[in-house]
Amino acid sequence: MFLHIGKRLVQIQNYSAAKNGYLNVCKLIAENIQEKNPQSYWEWESTPLEWAEENDQYSVVEYFQTLLDIPLTR
Repeated sequence: MFLHIGKRLVQIQNYSAAKNGYLNVCKLIAENIQEKNPQSYWEWESTPLEWAEENDQYSVVEYFQTLLDIPLTR
């Protein structure tokens, strides 16, 4: 399972899942990592929540907002 390969790969999977609206994958990753919405290793410094917002993945946005105790935007 990719969660045991390394922190960077998990982050790539988390960003990809958030960007593409794969809610169940986001949940699986969040259940198995300490930092639920990590800053990017790359220069653009965004989070999976921000990627989901930018790509109109409302179910993923709502999940992260609930997980992080952020007031819902919708």
